[in-house]
Amino acid sequence: MSPEVIRNLKGKKLFDRLFHDGNRFTLYPVQTVWIGKSTGNTGIGAGFSVPKKRFPKAVDRNRLKRQMREAYRLNVSGLSKSLSGKNEFLTLLFIYIGKDKMPYSLIENKIILSLQRLTGELT
Repeated sequence: MSPEVIRNLKGKKLFDRLFHDGNRFTLYPVQTVWIGKSTGNTGIGAGFSVPKKRFPKAVDRNRLKRQMREAYRLNVSGLSKSLSGKNEFLTLLFIYIGKDKMPYSLIENKIILSLQRLTGELT
């Protein structure tokens, strides 16, 4: 059975739990916050955030989130394969912490490195 790859993250309780109890690491300009939960189902829930304080224009925030989502979508298969044998649901949040807009290639590289690091930590 293959894991469900993407679920939208919503709800104040989930975000509070992520920020208070979650593990985190930073590969500039992307910070990754995650919680693994042993359940009967397997999957990955992912969210992407860009602070309004650093990027007041919605068009800039939306572009950065779109770039992070695309990099994640193209490269999540390795992480989902490593989770397929376990009964674990992984909740991820990627936060863009850079002060300036970075090129897509750099964002994609950092997302790939984050996913590889998560795969290493979960196995």
